[in-house]
Amino acid sequence: MTLSDVSLYHWNPKRKRYKNRFLNRLPVYCRPNNFGDVLSVSITHRVLERHGCADVLRVTGDPDKTNKSLLTVGSILHFAKNGDVIWGSGRNGKIADKKHAFDRLDIRMVRGPLTRQFLMDRGLEVPEVFGDPGILLRDLFPEYVALTENKSHRVTIIPNLNDTISRDHAATVQDPRASLRRVIARIAGSELVISSSLHGVVIAESLGVPVRVLRSSVEPTFKYSDYFLGTGREEYPLHDSIADALKGAEPEKPVYDAGRMLAAFPYDLFPNETAKKRP
Repeated sequence: MTLSDVSLYHWNPKRKRYKNRFLNRLPVYCRPNNFGDVLSVSITHRVLERHGCADVLRVTGDPDKTNKSLLTVGSILHFAKNGDVIWGSGRNGKIADKKHAFDRLDIRMVRGPLTRQFLMDRGLEVPEVFGDPGILLRDLFPEYVALTENKSHRVTIIPNLNDTISRDHAATVQDPRASLRRVIARIAGSELVISSSLHGVVIAESLGVPVRVLRSSVEPTFKYSDYFLGTGREEYPLHDSIADALKGAEPEKPVYDAGRMLAAFPYDLFPNETAKKRP
């Protein structure tokens, strides 16, 4: 079986490990490995695995400037180039319009109606199929659903990668740079999740774990509103502090069609006859 001509792009850029102005000169690099961004690799791999062609997937954490890319989980639309394929990605509300340097995309599904409207305003055709692929965790990974049966944490706080949480809550904070399995297991084993990470919210909702949305100190509300609108909710409680979240309310349950989302996956891009089947 040959590799697909399409590579899966997920945000995970190579950066200098040290910020100190002296150590920064060293050629030592690392990647953020933010769980919400690497989630796309597991989701896409599992979808293809179910259709007999997981080993055709090429993955990159850096934008592919020459070959066609598939963009799925995350607010990474501004990394798309002409001809790229979109399945569930969304716009990042803090990125300027001019940074979206494309006028031709193959769009199968977007995260929500705010992203859809943004793209339609630019003259692109966008199907009215919404969803962040992370919400499919329950449908694709029964092994994670099983972990929800044993609760070992009363509260877990999951910050956005760039948010800072007070040391007073250190014992309840889950580092978003930990391994994906560890983060998901922590969410599954919690009685309550408080999250300024969008994918902390998405994964908790997929697994049926109560979650309260914490306002991020660095992210505008665009992507959160886009996700909630895309899962049938015009409003959602947004808490300004952990103390408020602890006594606050959860959003209404998400409404989404997993079958329709999976049917929108671009199976046709992958060279395997079994991949042409539909769920």
